[in-house]
Amino acid sequence: CSTEYITTGSSLIILIRKNTPLDLYYTLTLYWPILIYLSSDRVVAATVLCDVLRVISGSDEDVSRVLEVLNVLSGDTEVAVRSVVIRELIPFASVLTDNHLSLHVVDYLLPVVVNYFTDLFPEVRQSAQSTLLDLIERGCINEKDIESQGCLIVENLCLITEKEDLHPDIVALMSKLLPLVSQDCQISLLCHFIIICITGGFTIRNACADNIGVFCDAYKGDIVQKFLFWELCTDDVWRVRKSCADNIMDVAKCCNHDERIDFLLPILLKLLCDDSPSVSKAAYSSLGPFISTFTGELRDGMLSVTNVTKESNGGADVLCSFTEDLNTVEQSYNSFNFWKIDPGDVEVDSADILKLIGQSNGCGEDAILLNVELVPPCSVPPILVINYLEMGRDMSLNLSTECAYSFPAVLLTLGKHNWPILRTLYIAMAVDMKLETRITLACSLHEVALILGSDVAASDLQLVFRHFIRDTDDVRMGVLKHLSKFLWVLEDKQRQDYLACLGILGVDNPCNWRFRLELCVQLGNLVDLYSIGDVMTWLLPASCEMMSDKVAAVRRQACVTVCRIFSRMSKETSGGEVLRVLQNLSAQMCYHGNYLHKQTYVHLCGLLVRSCCVTSEQFSGTILPQLVTMAHNKVANVRLVVAQALINILNTSAYQERKCDTELVQGILTRLSADPDPDVQFFACHAM
Repeated sequence: CSTEYITTGSSLIILIRKNTPLDLYYTLTLYWPILIYLSSDRVVAATVLCDVLRVISGSDEDVSRVLEVLNVLSGDTEVAVRSVVIRELIPFASVLTDNHLSLHVVDYLLPVVVNYFTDLFPEVRQSAQSTLLDLIERGCINEKDIESQGCLIVENLCLITEKEDLHPDIVALMSKLLPLVSQDCQISLLCHFIIICITGGFTIRNACADNIGVFCDAYKGDIVQKFLFWELCTDDVWRVRKSCADNIMDVAKCCNHDERIDFLLPILLKLLCDDSPSVSKAAYSSLGPFISTFTGELRDGMLSVTNVTKESNGGADVLCSFTEDLNTVEQSYNSFNFWKIDPGDVEVDSADILKLIGQSNGCGEDAILLNVELVPPCSVPPILVINYLEMGRDMSLNLSTECAYSFPAVLLTLGKHNWPILRTLYIAMAVDMKLETRITLACSLHEVALILGSDVAASDLQLVFRHFIRDTDDVRMGVLKHLSKFLWVLEDKQRQDYLACLGILGVDNPCNWRFRLELCVQLGNLVDLYSIGDVMTWLLPASCEMMSDKVAAVRRQACVTVCRIFSRMSKETSGGEVLRVLQNLSAQMCYHGNYLHKQTYVHLCGLLVRSCCVTSEQFSGTILPQLVTMAHNKVANVRLVVAQALINILNTSAYQERKCDTELVQGILTRLSADPDPDVQFFACHAM
């Protein structure tokens, strides 16, 4: 470009950065032809266009001029300019919609988005897809405009074979548009989806496998579920088969019970023993969620499958033996036969766990894989349960974490009556070498207890709980976060066994303050689960101990827990008992050498007053004298919390009945309002 254009353009960039939006409008409309020569200026111009539009949005002619500039910039050869343009389209649409100019969104912005579907740069194409969906969600584009422009362009792109590299992005866009368009447009998109899936390369087929669940949900027919999905599952490329294994759960949710058994079960079994380890692992990862799709319907009849054996290092042979004749399997289910496996003794101790782990590692002689019975009502094919148990036992698969993640869903599907089948596996995973597996089980322990009920949870999960609570911090935190939910499942007598360990949990690891913080939260949740005697014997001392913690967040949460305990004590015990505890806390904390104890005590007093957990006599006789003393403390942080506590007192009518107390509080606040510390002054003046 000429020197004159460069000079003018450099001056223009200064104007763009310094001028007001209205000046920018005149600058851009007069000089925008020059911007096409300078890349840096065009990027800035695309950035400020939306600010210009906000100023001149009252004039339709001026809006059209700005949008014409935007249209020119959208066709820029520099990817940086196009990236800025597509990013600014949503703010543009918001301004136009707010000023009742939605027609311009369809006339100017939508064509820009559609053109970017075929951009050479993937980032621009992906941004165009997200922008279109955002415009639809905001209501800037109606269904008719989507079908007339967006869907039409998508369908045309599917027919352009020389742009086949764009098809994976187009498939993803089709899956997102499908729920938003009419049924006729859905059928049209489905036809193009099937065509490119059958005729496209493996990258397109892989994209189709990733998104087939959406099409199955929109069009519940055999052509997608049985024909197309089967073709993808038997694809020559392992990546396509892996995508099918990853998304078989989405297809299963669109099928009824019989279709899952007659059609998807043979496919899943075939994928489980696929030659590619990646495909097999993906199929195993989907096994637990797939089992969870089965309901509790009882099938007529029973089919015996007993004494299933395997070589200790050849688990895949067992799986393939079940899939050698898929027609036989399908015929068995078509005759409404129900799988049955004979029961066996599954009592567990530590020796059994070590033996189990040794067998999974390929040690020892041939072992019986299963000898159990699925108790009705249960419609889950036992072959799936066999594979699920193998998934958690076989160390070579390295899928114990995935097995643990889906365990509550599988247990819920099988029912608590089939817990003996899963108990050995559960306890084996509880001592698994992988930390992620133990963390996953620890986080879901309360869910398993809720499914099993109080009796089974007390007998079978108590040992697991005690093992987890002695594990690493991550495992302990997983149990602790849901401790109150776990104990809620148990009966009152059963909860007594867990009280002893609560007091030592907060002091056995002084480095992990987040664990102590969570323990304070759980102690507060347990206040209503135990009797008042247990609360005062076990929970109150543990909570008071936390009030002396070195971390402020722990101390504050401990005050909340103690306040909840006081609230219950005020309802279920005599006033003398509450007074005794309050006086003990005053003696321990108000005269402590560390100012943090005094500060924490004052904070607790503020919570007690705000929650009305103490009577006016207890407040006047114990709390108020200590607040008067603390108001003269030399530490500003102590005086600060005194001012905050006095605010609660003045806002609580129950403590304003005694005129002398009110006058005393007002006197303290008057003194603190002249405190040398500005923060103390602020709260004291705010209270007054």
